[in-house]
Amino acid sequence: MMKKWLIILVCLLWTTALIQRLYQSYSPESLPVNLQNMDGLITPDAQASFSQSDASLELSCPYPDYLPVSSQQQLLTTLAKEFHIDSPPIPSTVYKENGSISSLLHQSTNGTLSLQYLSIQEGWNIHDYLRIRLHLPTSINLTDFRSILEEIKIKYGLSGSICTLVQGTYSRTLSDAEREKAANYLFQTLNASPVQSIQSGNTDTFYGYSESINSHILSNENKVNVTIAFADGPSDTTICYIGSPIILEDY
Repeated sequence: MMKKWLIILVCLLWTTALIQRLYQSYSPESLPVNLQNMDGLITPDAQASFSQSDASLELSCPYPDYLPVSSQQQLLTTLAKEFHIDSPPIPSTVYKENGSISSLLHQSTNGTLSLQYLSIQEGWNIHDYLRIRLHLPTSINLTDFRSILEEIKIKYGLSGSICTLVQGTYSRTLSDAEREKAANYLFQTLNASPVQSIQSGNTDTFYGYSESINSHILSNENKVNVTIAFADGPSDTTICYIGSPIILEDY
């Protein structure tokens, strides 16, 4: 009889250990996250690897002067050379009913540089906007490229925040509760405090604030400089976006 109860006890302990191990294997905390490109904002213990990860830097802002199309194209060519591209491609311009969009796209093994100049007419007024976006693999350090963007801001009198975005893929679909748990873990990793969250369809977005990040925006009078979003990906995966201070592109 004693031997029977001993066998049952061992089985129960083994089953409990197995359940705990399975939970740890699939809990959001243990899923891999690549934060190495968040420009020094991440602690070393968080530098694991996202699968299929990449990173982006983006500056989108009004341009202080009106430029005709020929000058727009010249500006984009000059900006491409600021990124040490000696022979950039010739910019193209698409005309719309309310303005034009001039674009320059340069692709290489180091990533993609996308430059756009938008000239939009509203009534008698013309509004000009500049968009600079760098899409880089995680093997590239963002610090040097951020420095170039900071120099461009000063040199051309541009306003606006330089936004950092890291994107990666979880290998399965996370529930809403798991997304919230994963977001809280990432905020903790970033030394940030949650501020608010928004759910829209299959997308969950979480906003936070960290004292260690200089720039921020205001959302409902709250300071925000870390944005974490989860969206359904292909083949039952979950895409995670981590942006600072906000995520500018669609997700």
